[in-house]
Amino acid sequence: MGSTDTLRDLLTGNKAWLLDRVLSYAKEHGYTRYAATQLKAWEISIIGITDSIVGAINSAGTIPELGVDDFAHETPIAAFGRQEVRRHRARGVTLPMFLGLVKYYRQSYLDLIRDTGLEPRTERDCLVLVERFFDLFEIGCGVEWNSLNHDERVEELQTLNRLMVNEKNKYYTIFESLYDPVILVDGDLCIEGMNEAAAEHFYGAGQRDTFSFCRPPVTDIFPWLAKEVTHFASTDDQEVVFEKVVDTPLGERVFEVKMKHMLDATEKYQGTVVILNDLTERRQKEEALVLNEAIEQWVSTLVGLGHRVSTMDDVESVLPLVVESARDLLDAEFAALGMWDHDLGHFEVRCVAHRRTTGVDGRTDRDGPLRYSHGPTCEARGCSCLKTIAARLSADLRSGPPAAGETACLTVPLAMDGEIVGALIVGRDAPFPGSAVVVLESLANQAIIAVEHAVMAQKIRSVAVLDERTRIAREMHDGLAQILGFLNLEMQSLEVLIRQNRVEETISELRNARARILEAHAEVRENILSLRTALSTEGGPITALKTYLAEFSAQTAVNVSVESEVDDSLHLSSMAQVQLVRIVQGALVNVRRHAHARNLWVSFARDNGSLAVVVEDDGVGFDVSAVRANIGLQSMRERTESVGGYIEIDSAPGRGTRVRLRVPLDVDRGELAAAGWPSGRFSAQP
Repeated sequence: MGSTDTLRDLLTGNKAWLLDRVLSYAKEHGYTRYAATQLKAWEISIIGITDSIVGAINSAGTIPELGVDDFAHETPIAAFGRQEVRRHRARGVTLPMFLGLVKYYRQSYLDLIRDTGLEPRTERDCLVLVERFFDLFEIGCGVEWNSLNHDERVEELQTLNRLMVNEKNKYYTIFESLYDPVILVDGDLCIEGMNEAAAEHFYGAGQRDTFSFCRPPVTDIFPWLAKEVTHFASTDDQEVVFEKVVDTPLGERVFEVKMKHMLDATEKYQGTVVILNDLTERRQKEEALVLNEAIEQWVSTLVGLGHRVSTMDDVESVLPLVVESARDLLDAEFAALGMWDHDLGHFEVRCVAHRRTTGVDGRTDRDGPLRYSHGPTCEARGCSCLKTIAARLSADLRSGPPAAGETACLTVPLAMDGEIVGALIVGRDAPFPGSAVVVLESLANQAIIAVEHAVMAQKIRSVAVLDERTRIAREMHDGLAQILGFLNLEMQSLEVLIRQNRVEETISELRNARARILEAHAEVRENILSLRTALSTEGGPITALKTYLAEFSAQTAVNVSVESEVDDSLHLSSMAQVQLVRIVQGALVNVRRHAHARNLWVSFARDNGSLAVVVEDDGVGFDVSAVRANIGLQSMRERTESVGGYIEIDSAPGRGTRVRLRVPLDVDRGELAAAGWPSGRFSAQP
C-alpha cells in the first residue's frame, strides 16, 4: 500500500479523533469565543478538509507540488480554501483569526500522522502531503481575501449582517411562538430568559423582560423548580423528565418537566433548557375516563347485587359479594364486614376479602373467627371505636411486611331500624379518594337490604308456620274433635244397647261408628298431606300442588286432571306462594267433604301478569248465596286478598263447583333493578 492510500485510510477512519483534537486546540487558545457552538458545525469542517484531501488523492493520485507557474490558487484545494474564507469573512472573522485557526487544523492532522506509529518513510510522506494540502489551502484563502477592496468588503458584511439579523429574528419568533413554556437557565443557575408561554403561566410580560438584564437566580424566580435544576446542573445526565404540580396564576397545573443541557461543543454557553409541557387538560380527561369507567363498574356492581338480593333469601350468598365488590371497586388491600355483639362485648368479622386469597371468610390463616372487644362507648354509640378496630384488622390480615406509612382505613356503619348493627371496613396503603365513601355507603346499603331481606323472609316463614298451626287446630276442632266426641257418645249408646240385648240396633250403631272412624281417618290423612306439602322445600308451589293433587286423588278416589302452562320459574313472592298452596288446599277440602265428586279438573296458566288457577269438580254443588258465612270460604277469600289477588266461586245445586283464582306475579326483576332498589324490606340473620 502506498503512502497516499495509507493517508486516505487514516484520515477517513479517524474523523472523530480529529474533531476532538481540533476542539481542544480551539478551546485552549480562545478560538471558540467566535466560533460555532454546535458540534455538527465543527464536524462538517473536519469532513470538508478530509474529503478535499481524499478527493485530490483520488483524482490526481497525490497532492500537487507548488510550482511557480502552476497557478496553485486555481486548483480544487485552493477553491475549497476560497470558499471557507468567504463563509468565515461573512461572520466577521478576520484573516489573522481564520488563518490562526487553520494552523491548528493543520497541527491536528499532523498530530494524527505522528501518533499513529507509521513506518518512518510512510510517516514522512504523509506529513509532506498534509503540509502541501494546507499550503495550497492557505494560498486559496489569501487570494480570496485580497479579491475584494474595502468598500466591497463593507457591503458584503452589511448584506450578511442583515441576513443574520433576519435569521436571528426568525428563530426568536419560533422560540416565542412555542406552545409549551421554555425557561433558559445559565451556568450560574440564573434566569437567562423565557418565552411568552412561560411568562403567561408564571409572570407578567413586563416583568419577564427584566430577566434578560438582571438575570435573577432561579431560586428567587422559580423556587419550586430550583432543587431539580440545581441537581441536574451538577450531573452528566443528558436529559431528565419528571412531573410537577405547580400553583400558577392560571390555577393549579400539572406539568411534564423536561431538562436538557445546552448543546454547546465549545462550552461557551453553558446552562440548562427547561421545557414544561402542560398536562392538566390531558390529566383531567384521563381522570374523567377513569371515573366514568369506575362509575360504570360501580353501577353494574350495584345492579347485580340488587338483583341477587331481590331474588334470593340466603344472606350468606350476598354478603361475600358485597365484601368482594368493596375490595375490587376501591382497589383495597382488604375489605371486611362485621357485626356488633353487645351482649358478649365484641365486634365479630363475618366476611373478609383480601388480596392474598380468593376466598371470602371471617378467619385468618392461623386464627379462628376474628373478634375484637369494645368498650362502653361502643355500647352507647355503636361504632365509636371502628377506627381502632379497622387498624387492628389491617394488622391481622396483612400478609407482607408493614407499609412504610400508616394504613388508610375507611369504615361505614350498618344501620337497621335506627340501630347500628355492624360495619363495612376497607383498608389499603394509599389514601382513599373522596368518592370512596359514596361507593362504600352504597355497598353497605346493599348489605343491610340483604340482611333485612333474610329477616323478613324468616318472619314470613314464621307467620306461615303459625298460620298452619292455626289451620290444623281449626280443622281438628271442626272435624276430628267432633268425630271423636260423637264416637264417645256412640260408645255410651252401644254399652246401653248391649246391656239390653238389642242386637240389631247395636249392629246399626256400630256401622255408624265405623263410618265416623273412617271419616276421622281421612281427616287425619288429609291434614298430614297438607302439612307435608306446606313444609316441603323441594321445588316450587306448582310442583308442590301437583304432588298434593296426585296424593289427594289416591286418598279420595277422585279422578284428578291437571293442566299447567307454567312452572316454578314464575316470580311469586314468598307470601303469595304460601297463600296459593293454602287456597287450593282449602278448595280441595270442600271437594272431599261436601262435593261427592267423581272428577276434578285443575289448571294453572299465566294471564296478564297474574297466575290464573281454576279448580272445578262435577259434584253436587251448592247455593253460594246461602253459605257466604262459611268459615272455609271466608278464609280462602282473606288469603287471596292478603296477596292482592282475586277469587271467584261459581256453583249451584246439581252442577258442581268452579273456583277461579288470580294471584299477581312479582314485577320483572330487570324493571325492578332499573327503577332503583326493592321498595320492600329484605334481610337476614347472618
